[in-house]
Amino acid sequence: MHTFTLTDPSQTLSPSLLIGWPTVLSNLRRMLALAGSPQRLRPHMKTHKTREITQLYLAHGITKHKCATLREAEVLAECGAASVLIAYPMVGPNQQRVCQLAKQFPMTRFNVLGDDREMMLQLDQQAAAAGVQIGLFLDFNVGQDRTGLVSGESVHPWLSQLKHLPLVGLHLYDGQNTSTQPADRKAQIHKTYQRADELRSRLQSYAAYPLEIVLGGTPAFMLYAHEITDEHVSLSPGTCILHDAGYQQKYPELGFEPAAAVLVRCISRPGPKLVTFDCGTKAICSDPPFGQRVQLVGLEAAKCTLHNEEHYVVETDQADKWKPGMVTYAIPMHICPTVAMYNQAHVVEGGKVSKTIEIAARGR
Repeated sequence: MHTFTLTDPSQTLSPSLLIGWPTVLSNLRRMLALAGSPQRLRPHMKTHKTREITQLYLAHGITKHKCATLREAEVLAECGAASVLIAYPMVGPNQQRVCQLAKQFPMTRFNVLGDDREMMLQLDQQAAAAGVQIGLFLDFNVGQDRTGLVSGESVHPWLSQLKHLPLVGLHLYDGQNTSTQPADRKAQIHKTYQRADELRSRLQSYAAYPLEIVLGGTPAFMLYAHEITDEHVSLSPGTCILHDAGYQQKYPELGFEPAAAVLVRCISRPGPKLVTFDCGTKAICSDPPFGQRVQLVGLEAAKCTLHNEEHYVVETDQADKWKPGMVTYAIPMHICPTVAMYNQAHVVEGGKVSKTIEIAARGR
């Protein structure tokens, strides 16, 4: 039985985001056990976007955090996070905003990714004007081909020009390392770490302290934790705190369980084998391909025939068991963008809603 399941769902609107708190706690314990120490972790906020889970991390000694948006960074700082890495290039007015945050929250060390000389020089000037220092993590492309430098050689001429943007770390995200075979992922993480170690050797002279290396996401997390003992490497899982059906199917060896789901109801029976639920693309993200976006509890083998704004239609031989008003739970295949679709989530403990929490960092 999933801990997000309600004993009596009759008073809960659908679709509603539910978080089974006992599973959040067990996932956190698993995360800490794999890492071996909270100091090895820099978890990504993009998954949960809540103050409550951030505060849970802090209470367990996790002081370093990673995020993707300025709003996530702001919420982390509000919660008292000591170190926040905005793992996204800051360009345009976003540069001024991160400097404002650094001035507003002096007890939080803000860090940004960088891979472009002109943008980093601009941010350095913005930081100087604001009278703040922003840490720089150089971003390196290790195969995902979305951001990052290919070589470390090109940064040497301009790193020394940065006065308010000191180099503090390296960021190498191997998100393309998604093989379901642990041996394949293991080989890839060693290649990525070797690359990181080589870059650190070349760039350490530009830093006042040992460079922090941020590696991996949830699929590679356990392997990095077991294989890499470097004390200056930070592990950066995100999804595993709530987990989802996608990663549970692909990586059962990780040992995490889905803690979040969307409560949904059957709203129609438009055909002999068709059942329609109220979890369209405004309730469940359309990030995975069509037909692979959600796992319905009790209808795991059903085939999705339609997923648009307000409707999710499945074809199943069990259709005659479903009547309008009946409840089930939709476990997203990708939980992170689904959480971002909700203003709030109901925390479930012992089969009942114990409290309702804000998805505080869902805005931009």
